Amino acid sequence: MAKLFTATSLDSGTAASRCNRLLVLLLGLLALQPFVRGTLGSVIIGVTFLSVIGQAAAALADSGRHRVTVLTLGGLSTLALIITIVRPLGSTEQYALVPALLALFVAYVGWTMLGFVVRGNADTRTRLSAALCVYLLAGLAWSMIYVVVFLVDPTSFTGAPIQELVVNRADPAYTSDAFPVFTYFSFVTLTTLGYGDITPVSPYTRTLVILEAIGGVLYVGVMVASLVGNRPTQPVD
Repeated sequence: MAKLFTATSLDSGTAASRCNRLLVLLLGLLALQPFVRGTLGSVIIGVTFLSVIGQAAAALADSGRHRVTVLTLGGLSTLALIITIVRPLGSTEQYALVPALLALFVAYVGWTMLGFVVRGNADTRTRLSAALCVYLLAGLAWSMIYVVVFLVDPTSFTGAPIQELVVNRADPAYTSDAFPVFTYFSFVTLTTLGYGDITPVSPYTRTLVILEAIGGVLYVGVMVASLVGNRPTQPVD
């Protein structure tokens, strides 16, 4: 896997600032979602997501190997977001293309940053910031996958929040309102809390939930071991 950051950017602190900016934007996106709904909410979330896409692309800018892929996926995701904000699509199945592209982009960025974290080429503080970004990107990618599944098959999930979405299916804001619901569900699953207010009922959604829960547990364990294992030890007098 190609280097995510060059030696020059690591020495100058550029890598740390990129990770920190991306982390702040991701936290902002997650914090905004529950409070913005409808058309205005779609615009706010869309603009925030565009900022995340831009910063994520900048994080991979030093790597020629990843630059073309991330710019292509980021450009397609940006175009899809802008189209849905400016001109709503005709069906929920068409809307499913947007979270599908976002999931692919976010997953690619997260996987690439994970390689940077595991290799341990940077200081611990920078790696910790990148590791947090990867964790949030993973939860965000899974939430986009759940949105795709729900838009294609609304019966794949059940629960009070899902029933509310289904009742409002004719509302133009139906699709945008699904994002905060499944972002919540994704992070509840990733952290293995399992409140039970949203339940996967189809075989493939249950499989997705199992994979995310296992990934969340393994990620925390592996990251702690990796960060501790690469920590320099002090000589004993």
